[in-house]
Amino acid sequence: MVRKTKATARKTAWILGLFMVFSLLMGSPQLEVMAQENGTTFTNPREITVNLTFPNSADAEWIEGIFIGGFDNGNKVSDGKVTVEKSSTYFITIQCAFGKTVDSVKINGAQMEISDKTDKVSFMCQDADVYNIEIALGGGTPTIAWDNTGSLGDDAKIENGKVEIVAVAGITDMNAANGGLYAVQPGTPVTIRLIPDYGYQLKSTDLNGVTVAAGSEVNTFTFTMPNTNLHLAALFEKTEDRIDCTRSTVVSNASIVNGGNAASSGNLSLTVRDNASYNTDVTGAVSGTEVVKVASLDLTLENIVGKGDGTCWEVPVTEFANDINVGLTLDLGAPGAGETYSVVRDHNGVLTELATTYDAATKVLTFSTNQFSTYTIVKKNVPDTSTGNTDTSSDNTSSGSTQTTNDTSSDNTSSGSMQTTNDTSSNNASSGSTQTTADSSNNLTSPKTGEGTNMLLWILIGLTSVGMTIGAIACRRRGAFRK
Repeated sequence: MVRKTKATARKTAWILGLFMVFSLLMGSPQLEVMAQENGTTFTNPREITVNLTFPNSADAEWIEGIFIGGFDNGNKVSDGKVTVEKSSTYFITIQCAFGKTVDSVKINGAQMEISDKTDKVSFMCQDADVYNIEIALGGGTPTIAWDNTGSLGDDAKIENGKVEIVAVAGITDMNAANGGLYAVQPGTPVTIRLIPDYGYQLKSTDLNGVTVAAGSEVNTFTFTMPNTNLHLAALFEKTEDRIDCTRSTVVSNASIVNGGNAASSGNLSLTVRDNASYNTDVTGAVSGTEVVKVASLDLTLENIVGKGDGTCWEVPVTEFANDINVGLTLDLGAPGAGETYSVVRDHNGVLTELATTYDAATKVLTFSTNQFSTYTIVKKNVPDTSTGNTDTSSDNTSSGSTQTTNDTSSDNTSSGSMQTTNDTSSNNASSGSTQTTADSSNNLTSPKTGEGTNMLLWILIGLTSVGMTIGAIACRRRGAFRK
């Protein structure tokens, strides 16, 4: 029985000793459960209450944040509460808006010393459950704030357009095209550009209660700086291009696709007018036979940019680099068997037959162009290609539509059943195709469970192991003595 007891004790001591050594080498679970808040992990969390008061109540809106913790990495106070890592002292940092200065601070009744009055100050304070902070601000130069990323807050984020500061009090070298924060003295004249993206317009001439006046230059406005901050956001709204076919007896409606190729800002205005006086013979520029003139039209294109008061700047657009797609709904009978409609463009005396598609079901004649002047619609016979070399590898023509492919340089983007060319070098991007990329890194921080070693636990295990080993040796010696 004694031998069995000694053997068991020795085995237990060895097992405990090996377990301790293995755990020290491999790392061990930490028994402390860490707290977590706003992505910050705390080993010993401490919640502090913060009460703010202001001798001048208007100063409250200029405070951008109160931070408690490290010197330059404190945690922001939210709803009068903040969680920090427990410590005997903390840095309390006060950040006010650009253009203001922190002139006076009292913390729990103690007047804090401020050597340099700036928009950010920090003080080291003893640990306390509650900090009562009284803040008085100075300065007060209002600011103009805007950016494209939201780094200055959602109320200064510019979407669907951009803002540029052109001049402040006559100074034009502002270097402020991409966003910024400018302190401007009240009463100072300011010139800005409010530039919507294509398909958007300025909502209103009211900027945070300040009325701006449109200048002679497109997108340019002037105003007098008020005694308040101006955060420029939500300036632009979605709008549609304008179409006017009321002065045509041949075309009842029209459409524009890829209008951004013709205008980078605002919208396009397309006007279609009959031109009965146009008498140039265009049939020589048309491929095919039995060419008959149907009607001549003046297509006028303008870039319209709103001034925010119901009026707009109107800039004529006659030509540009990349094509847009134009669709004309014709008030004409359908062409006969073997016939189709085509279009000849006369721009500065140069006649060009454009690649066109006519959809008999919708009566829409579609073509691509980058020049706007006089267009003539013709009817012609379609060449019989049934005995020719026909490429059957793909059928790009909608049912009920005919296609002309003379100008292969045109843009092959189509809308609905409208096609412009069957040029196989065209970009065949599928409409409506979307792709979503899932980011597998969710940036979620889990409470830590395995950093460091609880030394007290391992000391106890070690002492237990040593004690059992000594006990086993003593039992062995006692057995030898008895023998």
